[in-house]
Amino acid sequence: MEMDAWIWSRPGAIPRGTTISTLRPGPCPKTSATATMRTEPGRAMKAAGRCTFCATPARPAGRGSSQGPLDGFNGGYSNPLLVDWNGDGLLDLIVGDMLGLFDYYPNRGTQTQPRFGSPFRLHVGSEPLFGPWRVQAGAGHFSGAGLPDIVTMDLDLSLYRRMGPEDLSALKPGEKLRYEDGETIKTHGLYTPLKGDGRGRTKIQVVDWDGNGRLDLVLGVGPQPNSAFKSSYVLLCRNVGSNPEPLFKRPEVLLFNQEGQPLEFWRHGAHPTLVDWDQDGKWEIVVGADMGFLWYFKPAHFGTPQGEFEIFRTPDDDAL
Repeated sequence: MEMDAWIWSRPGAIPRGTTISTLRPGPCPKTSATATMRTEPGRAMKAAGRCTFCATPARPAGRGSSQGPLDGFNGGYSNPLLVDWNGDGLLDLIVGDMLGLFDYYPNRGTQTQPRFGSPFRLHVGSEPLFGPWRVQAGAGHFSGAGLPDIVTMDLDLSLYRRMGPEDLSALKPGEKLRYEDGETIKTHGLYTPLKGDGRGRTKIQVVDWDGNGRLDLVLGVGPQPNSAFKSSYVLLCRNVGSNPEPLFKRPEVLLFNQEGQPLEFWRHGAHPTLVDWDQDGKWEIVVGADMGFLWYFKPAHFGTPQGEFEIFRTPDDDAL
């Protein structure tokens, strides 16, 4: 039994002189499928190999994430999303990884006792959904077709609509989400060989923030190499279009410190989740960060901006 696997590379990510045989994945530990390697002319980046049959990673010898082998291969960055993906009323899991791939785990249990089945790889046509690493996807009913669509990244924020109930892991090609002025929504940094891979790392929540029926974006961003942002913030992009044809305002800060300045969550980024735990009809925000803490904010604790502030970098500022 054979499966297809993919090499993905970017400048500086694979050491010079590395051969295909060095990178060749071994057999899948679950199905014993043997991976073969494929490349395409002109394609600098492809999804890393996983078993076609069970989605188990095909482990490349000596390779890790886009930042090299020290990150490991299955080092985490799963950034799970709970969503009723198949429309049966139960919360399923959409799980990412440090390679930029996404799996759908159907809930075969109940609301109170979930039991998740084997994963299905999300795909667009014959290829897996693939983007920058360390992204938490968001989901919402943009199309109004009964199944939630997914918002993730292809280096910009993009909307991937569902193909339909016949294949629950199939997605239509991505549509870039845009601001009112037509620019694409960029929320991350660049790949810089000497500083690491600053791409991805965005956390996306799709919610109707102000109750007007339009799906907005709450974003967690961080100050990665050459990122637009000076630090890690929780941001809101309001949808001024419609759900079928969304269009967004430029981001506004949601949380402020006691001095009225944008609240910063340290180095790698902020991880917001929207909840209504007190059931008063108003969103509260739970935020995680890489210090290992979780913060819970009620609207009364969002803070109030004082004076002028700037969350964006100047064009010539590439400092962390």
